Amino acid sequence: MARRKTITFETATGDDRWRIDNLTVDQIRSLPPSTELVYAGRALGYNRDRAYREARLLGYLTWGDERLPVTKVCGNWRVKRADLMRILDISEAPMAAPTAGTAA
Repeated sequence: MARRKTITFETATGDDRWRIDNLTVDQIRSLPPSTELVYAGRALGYNRDRAYREARLLGYLTWGDERLPVTKVCGNWRVKRADLMRILDISEAPMAAPTAGTAA
């Protein structure tokens, strides 16, 4: 019986990208400024069908009352990382840990 390879954010390619777990905050921060629909979908916990259906029918992905605009570029659905971070309430830079001797 063949073992399934382990799929990670760093190694996933093609359709395997839909099999990665939901993205962490650090992984979302590491995305390029214009990222693929697959990464926005995984960050929101979407499966492939829901992400593509909303992109195609609505022109955006929904997150509660928020809308995440999507754009089709050269046949690929793209999302701005800044918009994704805004609706997930993620700051651009990671919070610095308090250093010794400073009040938290």
